[in-house]
Amino acid sequence: MKIAAWVILIALSAVSTVVRSTSPEDELVFGQTFMADSMNATDGSNGWALVSHGIAQNLFTVSQEGEIVPQVAEKVSRVSPNEFKIHIKPNIKFSDGTPVTAADVAKALQTANEQNPNAQSSLGSIEAEPLDDNTVHVVSEDPTHIPESVFAEWAWPIFKVNDEGGYVFTGPYQVDEFADGEHIKLSPNEYYPGHEKRPHIVIQKFGDGDELAKATADGDVDVAFHLPVTSLPAVSDADGIQGRSFPVGYTNMAVYNLCNASSPIQDIRVRQALDVAISREEMSESLAGGNPTRSFFPAETPFFYEPAEPTEPTEPAELLDAAGWTLDPETGKRTNSEGEDLELRVVAYPHRPGLPVLAGVIEETLSDLGISVDKVVTGDDWDETQTIIDGGDFDILLWAQHSLPAGDPLWFLNAFFGSGNAKNMGCYNSSIVDGMLEELSGIDDTAARVKAQANIQQQVFEDLPISNLLTPEWHVGLSDRVAGYEPYGSDFYVIRDDLHSNGEQYTTAVS
Repeated sequence: MKIAAWVILIALSAVSTVVRSTSPEDELVFGQTFMADSMNATDGSNGWALVSHGIAQNLFTVSQEGEIVPQVAEKVSRVSPNEFKIHIKPNIKFSDGTPVTAADVAKALQTANEQNPNAQSSLGSIEAEPLDDNTVHVVSEDPTHIPESVFAEWAWPIFKVNDEGGYVFTGPYQVDEFADGEHIKLSPNEYYPGHEKRPHIVIQKFGDGDELAKATADGDVDVAFHLPVTSLPAVSDADGIQGRSFPVGYTNMAVYNLCNASSPIQDIRVRQALDVAISREEMSESLAGGNPTRSFFPAETPFFYEPAEPTEPTEPAELLDAAGWTLDPETGKRTNSEGEDLELRVVAYPHRPGLPVLAGVIEETLSDLGISVDKVVTGDDWDETQTIIDGGDFDILLWAQHSLPAGDPLWFLNAFFGSGNAKNMGCYNSSIVDGMLEELSGIDDTAARVKAQANIQQQVFEDLPISNLLTPEWHVGLSDRVAGYEPYGSDFYVIRDDLHSNGEQYTTAVS
């Protein structure tokens, strides 16, 4: 078994070349399959990536215990459901040494809200302006009773643009070199407390998890985030390397494309057949871990909800027959009355190593039902995946998403199921759900909020624009130099301010 695992890795040819500085003993290499596209904090998901890289921060963040805690902000005073005063911590500085003022924060919030649709999911449009040097006044289109949670969402990084047009942030690290699509070199931000104990870091981009696994086993990577489960034996057997698995707040799902009126997936009976046919237990086994579930939120949270299924579940074949896709006994394929095969395009991206594996399980399941499958695993360049999404060139899109990035369900439910919203990639449109989301945004009572979000999950299950599949486990590789590194927050906080030297190795434990 050990030999077979090594054969797999040796057969892989690494494309990425790890770029180290002249002092590798003071430098850690973080190998990742994702990296910020640019320093523009409002472009796409860059805000999330820059925080994950330890470069940027939000007003609030989520602790290892899952609690919302202050970061750049000290507190929020709620004037009304649509009006807030944000109080900035004193003595916070950008990495260029300039103080963070209320004017800087107001401009960052306003710019993010205007330029990134993801910063409109919870509040709609906002108006932000400074009241004094340390207080920002915000008025929002949509109400919320949890502004701290909203401003912990990844789309709200705090930044400023300097006179040269460069982006400057407040995180524990600053950027020394940015090679687009290749690597980022980081050094400790000297204006961030504890900088003297932090290492220099290279974030090295890899095309996929297998390429990253080989570099890790070869000793070229200190922290590999994250790895395919199939690579763990070889990585763990390598000298000076250990593999580690941990539960994450992500959910893996199948997004159905309702944008294309002529797609067979428009028929809810086809979607129901697929949802029933897919074995979530088999998916969990294929990933060697994870919790099979239809809930969009993890089991250890108060928002976990398994939707009630029909009292008399229908077999997938019966649902497909009812939808007019009957099995041709001669070809073994399902066809309609015009003799056309039922063919579905299943798309997965490799930046989350588990998704291509799940695509294979779905391909086998659908083939057994007589459905022709065009399985597509996109390449390293995210633009390829984005082009497919923007063009609606899929029937089923495998997607991984952290559903509680700020500890509350509203952002996820609104972004993915609100009509026309940023992450509603399948064009789901429901006035019922829109009304339920609006109601949820104004609920203060915790128990009532839990019940309201469960009602939304139930309605979404009945409409079935997305099939949730499982809450996965992820796997990382660690060199002996970082054996004390503890991952948490999925990939939202990979490089953190608690990474420091204890004299023998780099750790995230308290020294």
